[in-house]
Amino acid sequence: MSVHYAVETLQAGRPLIIDGLLSDPDLRTLVLSVMASWKARAGWHVRMKTSSTMYKLPMPGPCDLTDLKRIQSQASGSLGDEAFTYFYYEISESDSRLIEDKSVQIAKEIIVGKYLTDIVRGMGIRDTKTRFAFTAYDEDCYAGYHNDYDSEAGSDAYKLTVLLYLTPAISNTDGGELVFGKGDSRTVISPTLNRCVIFRPGPESYHMVRPMRSDKTRLAFSGWLF
Repeated sequence: MSVHYAVETLQAGRPLIIDGLLSDPDLRTLVLSVMASWKARAGWHVRMKTSSTMYKLPMPGPCDLTDLKRIQSQASGSLGDEAFTYFYYEISESDSRLIEDKSVQIAKEIIVGKYLTDIVRGMGIRDTKTRFAFTAYDEDCYAGYHNDYDSEAGSDAYKLTVLLYLTPAISNTDGGELVFGKGDSRTVISPTLNRCVIFRPGPESYHMVRPMRSDKTRLAFSGWLF
C-alpha cells in the first residue's frame, strides 16, 4: 500500500484498512501481554458513556464474567438506558508493572512510529502528541455512535485515530464489528486479528462498535494523534 493511497483515503474521510500490520513475533508479544493484563484486570476501568456524560469505574482486580456483568449493571444504572459500556486500560509511563515494557514499546514505537510516520508527514500533520489505550469488549458490550471529534479542542483535537485488533480466532458471528459512517455509505469492518484501521476524526467521522454476541473478548489497541 502506497503512502499516496493512504493519505488520499484518509483525506477523503474514508477509513484506511491494513491487514497483517505487525510481524508474528511482535503480534504474539502484544497479544499475550494484553490478554494477561485483561485476565488480571489490574489497571482496567469500566467506561460508560452517553452523548453527554462519561463515567469511569475502576475494576476490582481479578473477576469473572458474572462479576463483570454486575459491575456493568451498577454503572449503567447511574446513567440510564442510553449508556454504552466497554472496558478501558489507558497506557501511562508507569505501565511496566502492569503491561510488559516490550508491549508498550510495540504500541508506541512500531504501530505509530514505524507505520504512521510517512502517512502523518504526507498529511501535513506536525508536532503531534499521542494518547494510547487498550480496550476490551465482553458479551453485550458495545460503543454507540460517536466521532472522536471536538470542535472546541483547538490544537488538542484528534488528528488521527488508530485501531489494531488483538483477538485470536474471532469470527463474523461473534459481533464487535466497527461500523464507520451511517446509512447506505457505512462501512462494516470485522475485528480480525492484526487488522489495523486508521481514520481522520471530523464532524462526519461517526462510528460505532456493534455489541459482542459471544463469550469471546474483543481486545484492541487504540491510539490517537493530536
